[in-house]
Amino acid sequence: MNHKLLPPLAALRAFEAVGRLGGVRKAGKELEIDHAVISRHIRTLESLIGKNLLVRESTGYQLTDDGQVYHQEIYKALTTIATATARLTETTERKKLRIWCIPGFASLWLSDRLGDFIKHHPSIDLDFRPADASPDFRSKEVDGDIRYLRRWEEAAVPKVAYKLEFARPLVYRAAWSVTQGDPDASTHVSMAKALASDAATLTANQALQCHGAIGYSYEYDLHLFMKRAWALAATWGDAAWHRARVGRAIL
Repeated sequence: MNHKLLPPLAALRAFEAVGRLGGVRKAGKELEIDHAVISRHIRTLESLIGKNLLVRESTGYQLTDDGQVYHQEIYKALTTIATATARLTETTERKKLRIWCIPGFASLWLSDRLGDFIKHHPSIDLDFRPADASPDFRSKEVDGDIRYLRRWEEAAVPKVAYKLEFARPLVYRAAWSVTQGDPDASTHVSMAKALASDAATLTANQALQCHGAIGYSYEYDLHLFMKRAWALAATWGDAAWHRARVGRAIL
């Protein structure tokens, strides 16, 4: 290791905070030092490296291309240092896991399964928060967020967050198979229809349960959605029929 190339730790912490939070004042508030000191640290680091790492825009500070690459590495390095220190100094402290999630998925699926997680991981304090809006990963207020993102929303995910794709609608695969003449298209279509049928029935049921008898009134025709789900299942096959079709194709 060439120790002459090691920048001051204070400058690295300042750069990491500004890049993550998008502002000098925000970084100063988090690190509990004056924002003028933050700016001085950034200038020192840029002078040492010989490249611009940040550029000021109307919405705050943005990382340059070089700054983006450097920030990712510095973020990993500082995280490694913090983790190694925590292992030695916080052996008796309980770990904390902070998870956000869209309310619907939280109440209908995830909340019923948290008990098992807590049972098998008693040393972890779980902070579970259903929320409509995504958290700000740059402020370190959350460890993970579970929600459905449309393609144009993925760009808003901060670079410091790792994106893990757990599922993508099977209708994408079914549509591609049909248009491409895939010999297994019928199986892919049945997989999509089985889940779509379940989703339509579940949504209609939950809507009626939430709104009660008013869902059967003339003004609020929620009951029609349930009837449509039933009609589509009768016309194109219900979830059980399509699952049996997929089972025959597999076995």
